[in-house]
Amino acid sequence: MSGQPITGNLADDDCTATSRRGRADIFTFDGAGGDNVTVTMRSPFDTYLALLGPDRRVVAENDDADGTNSRIQIRLPTAGTYTIEAMAYSDGEGDYTLTVSGATGLTAATTPVEPPPPPPCDVAAITPGQSITGMLSDADCAASRRPPSKGDRYAFQGSAGQRTTIAMKASFDTYLLLFGPDGTVMAENDDADGTNSRIQTQLPSSGTYTVEAIGFDGNARGTYTLSMTSPCTSTAIAFGQTVAGSLTESDCWAPRRRDSKGDQYTFQGSADQSVTITMTGPFDTYLFLVGPNGGVVAENDDADGTNSRIQTQLPATGTYTVEAVGYGDEARGAYTLRASSVDIVDIVDRFDSCTPLAISLGQTVKGVLADADCETPRWRNSKGDQYTFQGSAGQSLTIALRASFDAYLFLVGPDGKVVAENDDADGTDSRIAIRLPVTGTYRIEAKAYEANQRGAYTLSLNGSAPSVPTPGSADRSGPPAVFGPDQLGRLLRTPRVGPPAVFGPDPLPPPAPVPLPSPAPVPPVAPPPPAPARLIIRADYPIRVTLGRELSGPALSHERSLPAGNYEVEIRAPSLLYVRPTTLPLTLAAGQTFVHTLPPVRRVNVVGNPNTSSVWINGVYVGNEPPYEVPLTVGAHNFRFRWPDGSGTEISRDVTTDGQQIMGRRP
Repeated sequence: MSGQPITGNLADDDCTATSRRGRADIFTFDGAGGDNVTVTMRSPFDTYLALLGPDRRVVAENDDADGTNSRIQIRLPTAGTYTIEAMAYSDGEGDYTLTVSGATGLTAATTPVEPPPPPPCDVAAITPGQSITGMLSDADCAASRRPPSKGDRYAFQGSAGQRTTIAMKASFDTYLLLFGPDGTVMAENDDADGTNSRIQTQLPSSGTYTVEAIGFDGNARGTYTLSMTSPCTSTAIAFGQTVAGSLTESDCWAPRRRDSKGDQYTFQGSADQSVTITMTGPFDTYLFLVGPNGGVVAENDDADGTNSRIQTQLPATGTYTVEAVGYGDEARGAYTLRASSVDIVDIVDRFDSCTPLAISLGQTVKGVLADADCETPRWRNSKGDQYTFQGSAGQSLTIALRASFDAYLFLVGPDGKVVAENDDADGTDSRIAIRLPVTGTYRIEAKAYEANQRGAYTLSLNGSAPSVPTPGSADRSGPPAVFGPDQLGRLLRTPRVGPPAVFGPDPLPPPAPVPLPSPAPVPPVAPPPPAPARLIIRADYPIRVTLGRELSGPALSHERSLPAGNYEVEIRAPSLLYVRPTTLPLTLAAGQTFVHTLPPVRRVNVVGNPNTSSVWINGVYVGNEPPYEVPLTVGAHNFRFRWPDGSGTEISRDVTTDGQQIMGRRP
C-alpha cells in the first residue's frame, strides 16, 4: 500500500492523541532502519501529523509543510512498527487523505486503531508536602516525550479542582511533564526558575496523575530534588478582627495569580450579609474573595493607593476564603488584614412596599438594600429605598448616606424633579448639602452606585428648622389703595352747620389723574434641562471602567447617567492578566441609552515548537512555562515567542473556542 492514498474522517469520537492534546486517527506501518519515509496529510482543515517510533516516542511531527497541509520526511532510525497520528491543528474535523510512501513492507490499518500502551516503567509515589531526592542515570526509562532523555516517574492521587505545585531542581537543565488520569500531557515546564522547572496547575478531574522528571538535554544525568507542595492551609478570621501577616518565600503559591505568594483566611458568612475586607502593606496588595462553591465573588487591587479593599454582599451561606496576595511576583513583607461586617439581621428592613417612609429633621434611620426592594425611579435595574420630609424655601439641610456598599443619593423636589444628587462625597459614602428652593414635600432616594450591590446603611437628615412667619405680618394680596389729591381730607371733613355751600359750575379743579403702577416683569421660563444619557457597560467577568476617574471597583456591570457629549471610556479586566485595557470613544446624545457588552472569555493553550521558548501575550511577558488554559477574550490577540538561540516569531490569532491551541514555531 506504499504511496496509496488512504481516505479518513476526523470526528469527535476518534481516539485520543498521545503526542498532543486532541483527537486523532491512528495508523501503523512496519519500517526498516534506514528507510526514507514520507507521510502526507491533506484536508480542508488545518492538519497536524506526528510519527511515533517502535518505543512509542515521537520521532517527528509537522504542522504546515504545505499551506495548512502536513508532511513528514524522515529516515527511520530503527526497524519496527511505527505509529502515525493524523490530527487537526486546533478544533478542525472532517475528511482528509493520508499518503505513506518509501517504507519497506508497508502495511496500513484500514481503520484507525488505538495505539498500544508504552512499555511500563517503575513509578514511585509522591504525596503533597513531600520532597524526594532522585537521580537520572543510564538505567532509567526513556523519556516519553523528549528522546533520547532519561526520566523518572512519580504518581499521586489528585482531586478535581485541587491546586498543586510541582518543582524540580538540579545542577543540570531540568524538564517536567504532568500526565492526567487519561495519559495525556496536561502541563509541562522547562525553565520556570533558571534551569529549574516548576508546574503550577489546577487539576481538572479526580484520579491518578503521573509526573515525569527528566533532563532537557538527552545526556542530562545527576541528582535532583522533586517536591510537591501540600494544599495551602487556611487561618480563621472573625469579623472585627485585624490579623498581622507576612508574605514570605515559604508561603503557598497564590492559586489565582501566577508566580505570586499568598496567604488564605476563612470565615463563615450568611446570604445577603455585607462584608468589608481590607489589606494594607508596604507592597502592592491584591485581594480575592472566594465563595463556598470555589468561584471568585469579588477581587480588588488598588482601592486605596496600593492597598486593597473588597466591599460586597455575600451571595450564599457557607465558608468563604480570603486570598491575600501581592500584585507582583516579587511582593514580600508584612501586611495587615481586617474583616468587618454589618449584621443585617439586627436591622429591620421596613420596605415591604414601594411607599416612601417619613424621616424627620435630626433623625437617623437604618435600612437595608435587598433584592425585594423597589426599583429606583431613576436608574434601571437598580434597587433603592425612599424617604419623604416637609421642607421650606431657604431651609439649609444636610443629607448623609453611609453604607457597606458604594452609596448614591438623590433629592427630588415637590415637582418631581431632581434638585441634587451625590456619589462619593466621603469615600464611597454620599452627602448632599443644600438650601431648599421651594416649600413642599421632598423625597430622598437612597441606593447603591452599582445595580447589583446590596447591604446595610444609615441615613441621616440634619439642618436648620423651617422658617415661621412673624405674627401680624400676614401677606396682603393685591396693590395698595391709592387716593387722589385732597380725597382723604374730604372723606374725613366734618360737616358744616348752616346753609349749604353754594358752588358755581366747576368750583373745584378736576382731580389729577392717578398713575397706575407698571406691571412687574415676568421672568422668562427656562427650558427644561436635556435628559441625561445612559451608559451601560457589561461583561461576564469583572471589569473596571474609568471615565475621567474610576467609576467603581471590579463588577460585572457598570451604569452611569451622563450629560450629552463626547467621552473616552477605559475598560480593564483585572482578572485577565494578558488582555490590555481598551479605550472606547463615545458620542452620547441627550436621552440616549448606550449599551456596550464585552466579548466573552475563552481558555486557550499557548505552546512553542520546540517548547523551550519564552512567551509574550499582547506584549505581557508570560515566562518560559507553556501557559495552559489562558483566559483571553474572543477576538484577535498577539503572541510572541523567543527561543534560547535568539530566534523568534510573532503571530496574531483569533481566539474563538475553549481549548484552542496557539502554537509558535521556531523559524
